[in-house]
This record gives sequence, structure tokens and C-alpha cells, in this order.
Amino acid sequence: MNITIEARRQTIQSLLKARQAESGEAETLPIQWKGKSKILPVILFPVTDVLLNNNSHRIRANLESHEMAEKLNDPHTLEAQEVIEAVIRDQPGYDDLLENLRIEGQRDAGVMTVDGVLINANRRAVALRDIDPKSYIKVAILPEDSTPEEEIRLELKLQMQQEFKQSYTFTNELLFIEDLGKQRYSTAQIAKELRWKEQEVQQHQQMLAIIRDLQQRCGPSLKLIAFDENRREIMIELNKKLQQLERTDPRAAERLLINRAVAMFTDVGYELIREIDEDFLPNHLLDMAEEMGAVGDGESSLGTNLIAKHFPEIVAGGQDAATDVEGLDVLGGEAGNYVDGSNAVLEFYFDSMRDGSVEIPGTNGMRCDKEVLHYALKDLIISAAVEARESRRHDNDLNAPMNYLEEARKKVKKARERLDRAKEDSRFNAGDYQLKMRRLANDVKEAHDEAKQL
Repeated sequence: MNITIEARRQTIQSLLKARQAESGEAETLPIQWKGKSKILPVILFPVTDVLLNNNSHRIRANLESHEMAEKLNDPHTLEAQEVIEAVIRDQPGYDDLLENLRIEGQRDAGVMTVDGVLINANRRAVALRDIDPKSYIKVAILPEDSTPEEEIRLELKLQMQQEFKQSYTFTNELLFIEDLGKQRYSTAQIAKELRWKEQEVQQHQQMLAIIRDLQQRCGPSLKLIAFDENRREIMIELNKKLQQLERTDPRAAERLLINRAVAMFTDVGYELIREIDEDFLPNHLLDMAEEMGAVGDGESSLGTNLIAKHFPEIVAGGQDAATDVEGLDVLGGEAGNYVDGSNAVLEFYFDSMRDGSVEIPGTNGMRCDKEVLHYALKDLIISAAVEARESRRHDNDLNAPMNYLEEARKKVKKARERLDRAKEDSRFNAGDYQLKMRRLANDVKEAHDEAKQL
């Protein structure tokens, strides 16, 4: 692989000439080229000497997200090729391909330029190297006058002939659609080639735009492949909601985007993320933080309790927050003005991802490790989302007050049952339990006084 482009070209030309001199019928590969059918000559080329294609759409998102992505600025260097090779080996299904090639060998020829750059068959090349670095790969050679634009269009065409949705990750799928657009395919043409509906193509274009927006907000620590792991359905649902909101209230759409993004990045599940709306921060999350932060300093003070306790300052972006979390004067108080507050939480989270830890506002310099913050925010958001789901369930129910009281009674009963076991453990925080009981008793007394006035 560590040879010059000129040496590689000379080897290819020599092999093409030797092929012409062969007796019998030499192998060829028919392709669509410049709008016409063309027959390409096939040769056997040393597998270690081919150049892997950094534009392969099967791995584009993975390469963009790689910690050594800057090496790909010159994709034909040895270092860049090693990055591409490592990413290919890490792809799902690579071991199956390796085993298949061990047993059956290479059946179908790949396509390569006269400079030795593979248009496709990159995975096959790496697998063949792993099986035997002295082996050869079967490749069809493009005409010498091929241009980068024509090569990209051919690679896209070859990939579209495969079972597209089964072989691509979510983010590589998004980049594939984007590149088809860059090659002047219309939405209708993309849909026809992929056998999709036009609406499905537009949906993919919109989802990539959402992801790019979030990357712009969050900085380089938010990698494209972060959206691959079980996040396709989350993004489809988010895009659907955003398209509806943007037509009537763009500011609400922005709040929804940020609120759900924080939940997604902290690994809150799909079903609970669906409970998060544009007003989740003022209507649920701040109240939950106040409740979860109102416990004594104990073993959990560096986790959820600490983050919850200082959540108003986090929402205020490090400024002094008003003591009344329902107002938060620095943000304007109204739910419609909470874009800045949601952004502050998102920035706070990604500051920790970038630096490994983050300073907690209002603590005189205390820092929180990124893993601790991740789980603290996740705990807060899950608790608030569960509360939001319960609120939605009872919203238009005439019996909602009675239903809430019945649920509270059942939960108090469960708490008392668990107390018998928990209090035997030396780690049990009796002070926290007593404080929560006092708060509950005050709430029950107020509710009882209100009930007597009915």
C-alpha cells in the first residue's frame, strides 16, 4: 500500500496489457457510465496496493466521527488508509464477510480507478488483506478520463443497486441521501432509485438538517454516529413534531428540539422522550429538580441531589437565579422565553463532555465529572417525564384530583413497606427520609385544609 500513485498506475496499465494478450475470454463487468452501457475490463490486482475510498457511503459517518478524522484531509497517505481500514473492520457484519470470503473467495469484481482508488468493494479488500496480505482482488478498471464527479455518481449508483436499508447505518443513510442531492438527483429521482416515497426522502433530509443544527450548537464533541444507537425512531418522531410546530411557533419548535436533545444524549428511552414537549423545562423539569434537590447533604450529594439543588443556576447559565424556580427572572419567567434556559442545560452537558468535568454554578468552584452529570441529568429527566406522563393521563379527567390522591396513598404505603427493610442498612439516610416526610406532611395538611373549604 505504501507505493506512489505513478507506480500504481504503471502496474494497472501493465496488467491491462497482459490481459489483452490472454487467450480465451477475459472477464468483464458491465456498468452504466455517462448514461450509456459500458463494458469494463477486469484484472487481478495486489490487494495491499489498492487505495481504500474515504468517500465510501457505508462508512462516511464513521470516518467523520473518528478521533483521527483530520488524517483524512489527505486520504491516500498511509496514516489515512490505516484509519479507513480500522473503521471498516469495526463495522457490523465484517466478521461474517470475512468468513464468507474464506470459504467462497471473491465472486463479484469491484470497481477501481486507474490510480488504484476503489469505487466500491472496500470491505472486501480489507477482508482479503486479513485473510492473506499476498492475495489479489478482482477489480474492473474505469476509463482513464473518469472525473471525481463521475466516480462519485457511479459509487452512488452501485450502492443503490444493493439492499440499501439493510446495509447502512442510520447516519450513513442520511449522508447517502445528502450526496445524491449534491449530485443533482431530484427528490423524485432519489425516491425512484431507492424505491421509497418522496416524503421519506424529504424526512431524511430534514433529519440530517436537525442533526447538523445540534452539532453546531454542541460543538465537536457531538459526533455524527452518536445518532446511530437506537436513535432512528427518536429522530423520526422529533422531526415529525418539529415540522408541525415550525409552521405555527418556531420558538416552541426550538425549545422542543433542545429539550428532547438533552434527553436523547443522556440516554432517556424513546417512550419517555415522547412525553417531553416544548414547555417541559418550566412545567416539569424545574419542579422535579426542586423536589429532588430538597434533601440533606449525604452520600448522593455529588450526584442527582447536587445537580438538582443547583439546577436553577444551571438553567440560568451560571448567573444568579431567582429563588422562585417558577419565575427565574433572568429568563423572563414566561414559558415562551425558556429557549435560553434549555440551551444553557445543553451547553452545560456538552461542556462536561468536552472537558471531562464541569463547574457547577452556585457551588464556589465545585466540579462534576461527566459520567456523574450524565446519570444525574438522566435521573432528573426520567422522573420529570414520568410526572409529565401522569399529568397528561389525568389532564381532562374530572376525577383527576381523586386519582392523584389514590396514587399518592398507594405510594406512601409502598414507602412504609420498604422502610422496614431499608432502615436496617447502615447506608440508609434517615435524615433525608425524615425531611421528605415533613414536606409530605405539610403538603397533606394544605390539601386537607383546602378540602375542608369545598
